[in-house]
Amino acid sequence: MLVRVGIEWETMAKSLATDTQFRRLFDEHFVEVRSYCLRRLPVADANDAVSEVFFVAWRRRDVAPADVRPWLFAMLSGGCARRWQKTIPMRLEGRCSNDH
Repeated sequence: MLVRVGIEWETMAKSLATDTQFRRLFDEHFVEVRSYCLRRLPVADANDAVSEVFFVAWRRRDVAPADVRPWLFAMLSGGCARRWQKTIPMRLEGRCSNDH
């Protein structure tokens, strides 16, 4: 499941159908990437992070290393950390409102 990310989304979606190299990258790593995100983020944020990492991978596929797994996870760990930090105020607010 990919979530729409910007104007280039349709081009990337078409690429999944026509670019066999990117399709293989996506098929081989999607489940593991999404599982990683779901262990760290709420579902909506995890889906966004997964979409973002594959979108960046698609845009930078010409410079992707031969072993893409570490490359994907390097991008992913930074994306998950940024998303997690953005949720801190909401989590703290919820915790404070539950205390009253």
